[in-house]
Amino acid sequence: MSTIIITVDALRADHLSQYGYRRNTMPVIDDWLANAIQVDPAIANGPHTAQSLPSLLTSQYVPGEAVEEGPTIATPLQKLGLTTAAFHSNTAISTRYDTVADFDHYEDFTTEMDEEKTDHTVPSSTRSRVYSKIVDSIGPIIGKVPGVRQLAVNIHNSIEPTENQHEFSVYVEAETFTNQLIQWIEAHSDEDFFLWAHYMDPHRPYGLHPDDPAFADEKPRKGELRRLMPKLANAPSDVTDSEWERAINLYDSDIKYVSEHLERLFETLEKAGIWDELNLILTSDHGEEFGEHENSFHRNRGYEELINVPLFIKAHDRSGSSIKGVRELIDIAPTIARFYDASPDQFQGKNIYSNTERTPIVTGSIHENDKSVAVRPGEHKYIYTWSGSDVQYELYDLSQDADESYSIQDEERAQKIHDMIPEQVLEEEFSFEVSADSEAARQRLEDLGYL
Repeated sequence: MSTIIITVDALRADHLSQYGYRRNTMPVIDDWLANAIQVDPAIANGPHTAQSLPSLLTSQYVPGEAVEEGPTIATPLQKLGLTTAAFHSNTAISTRYDTVADFDHYEDFTTEMDEEKTDHTVPSSTRSRVYSKIVDSIGPIIGKVPGVRQLAVNIHNSIEPTENQHEFSVYVEAETFTNQLIQWIEAHSDEDFFLWAHYMDPHRPYGLHPDDPAFADEKPRKGELRRLMPKLANAPSDVTDSEWERAINLYDSDIKYVSEHLERLFETLEKAGIWDELNLILTSDHGEEFGEHENSFHRNRGYEELINVPLFIKAHDRSGSSIKGVRELIDIAPTIARFYDASPDQFQGKNIYSNTERTPIVTGSIHENDKSVAVRPGEHKYIYTWSGSDVQYELYDLSQDADESYSIQDEERAQKIHDMIPEQVLEEEFSFEVSADSEAARQRLEDLGYL
């Protein structure tokens, strides 16, 4: 019996028709996963890849060294003799970790992408590289002093015009990625295996790969993306309604593009005689912002548009039902272990099928210098942010304010929820700072929004 987990980067639950969206952006779910269990809501344990995926892979709120040393989601399965493999092209993971523990094959496409970057793109100007090094040294100051961030953006744009700031070889597109997966599956079709595959295409920059964008009038020109993406990143309050609409259309088109290649992948699994007995989990590491909370892409704090993700489970022994009630992505590893009657004690998540009450914890610390923890008990959301002695909180009643538009003042309730935060989360270092050892890697990190 084999198991596959597919994560699609930056995929919001509410941009799938299965969760009520106006467009059928991922028809592969209706075609192939109609009998899968749909979980609603499923909560990511980080608002960005750099925190969410390590938590998913280790089933820990603060993964620490477990990503490279284990146990990970692959550990119990490797011990049982399954062949284990991981495929992803997210630079934020590959620049932090050389590998993920207990995967027999680990492919992050780093070398291949560095060569492509060297061969096909123009390097940043010397002035831009000098500016970037200066920003690295004074980065902790930016954002703490009113007006400094926008001043820095203005200086950056004067040094390196926005149309030159955006490169395009930032991840492996779905077509090539799926080809690699198919090749690996065909070579291991006679074995029991565990495979993790992370698709990147809905991630910024939008609209790179579809030849015929499904929900856009025309394929975007590179010049358009070079202007639009930095504007979304640096000045979301200045983005016009038509620009937001364009960004959403391209984002939705990228989701449809992934759907088309998942269709190819699933057809391969069926032809290989694997599909019927296969366990398959489809989810995302986080959502995406399109002006909510005056932000774009995915920032630091655990708002619903960033942490409410899709989750579908095709299990060999269950079908045709749904799970209501909150679940967390750290629940995926123990659920997969349950398929094989194994469960490492170190996993903090719970079997998704269990009705045990959950209080999701979401940690974040990227783009903002502050650390942030969101807690989601029942219908309330508490977001606690701190930097040294400077602390603040937000409190929302999701039953009355689903968009988290106004923070309510209720010190007693806020303190009660605050007390639910594990001491490990408050005391340990969970920041996820990424750095690059090459200009190509640095460019991809910038384009993906991690620097």
